Parts: sequence; C-alpha cells; structure tokens
Amino acid sequence: MINKTSNPKIPALFIGRFQPFHLGHLDALAQVFEKEEYVIIGIGSTEDDYTPENPFTAGERYQMIEAAILGKKIGGRKITRENFEILSARNIHHYSLWVKHLESLLPPFGKVYTGSSVVSRLFKEEGAHQIVKLHLNKKISATEIRKRMANGKPWEALVPADVVKLIKKWGGVERVKDIQK
Repeated sequence: MINKTSNPKIPALFIGRFQPFHLGHLDALAQVFEKEEYVIIGIGSTEDDYTPENPFTAGERYQMIEAAILGKKIGGRKITRENFEILSARNIHHYSLWVKHLESLLPPFGKVYTGSSVVSRLFKEEGAHQIVKLHLNKKISATEIRKRMANGKPWEALVPADVVKLIKKWGGVERVKDIQK
C-alpha cells in the first residue's frame, strides 16, 4: 500500500551496484514500492565493468533491473514506467563527498532506502535526506553469486528468472570465470 505521507513529486532513492541484480535486491525494492509511488533506482560504480567485483556493464545492470521489475507485481502493485527511473552514477571513491556527488548527478530525491550501513551512515552525516533502513529479509550476496558462477556452482535460484536469462544470453557466467582467472 502506498504511504499517503509520501510526496509523489519527490522520488525516493534506492542505490546499489547490482552485480548482479538478485532476489535480495528485488525484496528490498518491494519494500520501497510498498511505501513510495516513484523511485529512482541508482546504479552505482557505472565506470567499472569486466572486473572481479563489477563484471557487468552499467547497461547490462539497467537491463537486469528493468527485466526484474517492469510489469511485475511488486510491493502490492504492478510496476509500470510511471513508478521508477533507472539512472547511473559513477563512483568518486571518496566517501566524504559521495552524497554530494550523487545529489549533483541525480534529480532531487527525498527519502533514501538502504540496507547498507555505510550508505546509511554517509547520508546521516550529510543530514539532508531521511534514511529508511530496509529489512534484509533475503540474506543474498552478489559476491557469493559471482563466486558460485566462477566455481561452476548453482547460482540461478538467487536471481530473478528474467535476470538469469539475460546473464546466460550475455555469456555472463563465462565472463565471470574469465575475469576471475
């Protein structure tokens, strides 16, 4: 249900690297969509790809998120283009300036939804946004997923089915294995 105190004109922010987008991310977004009419989904570290920590490109991560949420029932409603925007943000590798950097790259946003203690701390220190701590109902790690891919172990059950299809289409598992070598 939409939180009537939310201002639909001021979007909320949910940011991550999404390397890859997994069921934990999807659960977190469901929590956001339960309360917010419109969400900016920020893809972080977009300058990094084809590395062990960031094997997927910003464009691929965009496609993963879109495939996982567009037209799906999430947070009690069907998600349409009117409910979200996916935007990219390069990392500046300077935590004390990171929030201001995001504010300069993204449209104005109000609440920041996060399950990350680091992101929460950075926004609290800046003091300009309300931080909403997400419940990590699904303890899934993208690091673990990449490790499983690299070692030929099952990973598909941790990722939305539409994202699995994309990763396989791109040869993502082979890429992760090659990058890890």
